[in-house]
Amino acid sequence: MLISKIKFFSLITIFCFIVTACDQFSRFRQEKYDCGNNSTGFKEIIFNKLKSGSVVKIIRHGKEFETKILEIKNNQILLNFKDTELQVFTDKETVLVKNDNKITVLNCSKTIFKM
Repeated sequence: MLISKIKFFSLITIFCFIVTACDQFSRFRQEKYDCGNNSTGFKEIIFNKLKSGSVVKIIRHGKEFETKILEIKNNQILLNFKDTELQVFTDKETVLVKNDNKITVLNCSKTIFKM
């Protein structure tokens, strides 16, 4: 009787650990880069899915816009927004903004929200 209770408790503990440790059981994941006030006007970049072709929300000059992820390679996400190219470096939490011949590097803070 005591051994069966120990086995049951062990199985429940292992199951709970597996469920809480796996990201694939998350229903929702959002990765947000907050770049604050800067000369480019790009305040936030919000990813709900990190996959080529997925929709990205951009907050610029207080307005919300949408664009799509062009490409993801290593720790770099490529986006085009109107006449501006954005390169988000996920490991360094920076965004490179290319507009015509002007290049600006933004230092952002990354927040990941999972549910």
